Amino acid sequence: MPSDLRAQSAPVYSYSEREAWQRRERALLDAHFYPHFAEDGQFIVLGHSPGSVAANRKLHIDVFVRAAGAVQTLALDEKIDRKLRSTFFAETWSDREREKPGWMVEGVSDADLLLWAFKRLRPPGLVVYVLRFPEFRAWFWRQFNLFPGRFGDAHQIRNQEGRRRWVTEGFSVPIADVPTTHFLRHKELVTAQATLL
Repeated sequence: MPSDLRAQSAPVYSYSEREAWQRRERALLDAHFYPHFAEDGQFIVLGHSPGSVAANRKLHIDVFVRAAGAVQTLALDEKIDRKLRSTFFAETWSDREREKPGWMVEGVSDADLLLWAFKRLRPPGLVVYVLRFPEFRAWFWRQFNLFPGRFGDAHQIRNQEGRRRWVTEGFSVPIADVPTTHFLRHKELVTAQATLL
């Protein structure tokens, strides 16, 4: 099925609802992941101030942290998925129609690390991966250019915010195919407490 027809038949996701859900889920990261991932338990989550929103939109950064044992502070871009999957979604187009490139395109995201968390029901919590983002991105494009079709056809996600609609496009990258050297932390379970569910 052509990608434009797949996009038309796919469900439409509310951007604001997805953002609100992710904010609730990321409370688990603040409570159970970052305190032991960060040197001396210190990390900075960008909030909703104008400066924080600008940094998130322009640089794709959600959190600043000095990882335990790291010499310098690192910038993280967080991705939180509602389902436990065996693939990462590599976004190549943020808005396909308006030709706005996705965060996998060089120069869009300035994050040092990519944190990917998947919702897990039993035990309740998140399965967390942390990747060295520049290395992962470079590897992805090498595979993409050397082996066309390796990651299959582009997947499209239909989004809506008020009257505005747009299509995000990307590829499913099998986690098992990503070189282990690109992971800073590989498959860590963050268990939910009842108060955070």
